[in-house]
Amino acid sequence: MLQCAKGARVHNEQRCMIRTLIHGQLVIFVIHSVFIVAIQLMHVWKYTFSSSPCEVLTSAITCTILRFPLTTSYFSFVILQFMMVLERIIATFRKNRYERAGQRIGVCLLLVGVALSATLTLWTIQEENFSSSYPYCSSGSAITIARLSVVHYALCAICAASLFGILGLRVYNKFALDRKTFSLGDSFHLRENQHIIQLLYPLAIFQAIFLLFFVAGGAVVAAFRHTMELIIFRTIFAAFYFIPYYTAITPILILLIIQKAKRSSDRRLETMRNVTNAKEMYFTSYYKSWNKL
Repeated sequence: MLQCAKGARVHNEQRCMIRTLIHGQLVIFVIHSVFIVAIQLMHVWKYTFSSSPCEVLTSAITCTILRFPLTTSYFSFVILQFMMVLERIIATFRKNRYERAGQRIGVCLLLVGVALSATLTLWTIQEENFSSSYPYCSSGSAITIARLSVVHYALCAICAASLFGILGLRVYNKFALDRKTFSLGDSFHLRENQHIIQLLYPLAIFQAIFLLFFVAGGAVVAAFRHTMELIIFRTIFAAFYFIPYYTAITPILILLIIQKAKRSSDRRLETMRNVTNAKEMYFTSYYKSWNKL
């Protein structure tokens, strides 16, 4: 009975921690969407109602202030994805410490991820010439593109680490589930890992593919920036900013995965309800708890 209670408590804590990271990411999606819409509306207003070309320009300091939440959000998408994988690694291989820490791990990883993203954003804009003006507030200028490219490559490496990490966890968890265990706590832990990895795995794959195209496109444009006129470079560079599509697709993907997991859970419960023999249901439940589900 104590093992069941402990397993249920750990089960709830694990779900709360991963929910903290997912909810944090969804909030950042909303922040990114609000600011990208605000910037686009500002430019549409200027392009429509400006009486002279000079009025279309936006100062670099204004662009930087408006783009800071956007760039920080974009960096956070990748870093928080890695934090989710890191949370699973800690939960898998440092189970005792993980249980003692409780829900603080999720909050700490969320705060560290956002703080690191903000720090990277500040580093990329340090060389900006704030006395300049731009016709469009893109994520980077000709001055900041070098540092932004470095961060892009680093994010690509982080994304690859997330992908390989979740793949390794999936393989490890599969073999662990195949092993017979008589520890109810371990059984709860492994099955919870299985459910969460099912959520993170497609997200990591989607993010890796998306970031590969995004970074590759931005890197190609940045490599040829010296051969293009400034306005052409900024136009093409802005056109490669696909992050709004990512923020639109990812919540839908999360919702579909959660719904699929819920349907799977409902089917398992329905199977248990359809067992007519009470003894059979009792021993079947314990067998599944002590072995793979």
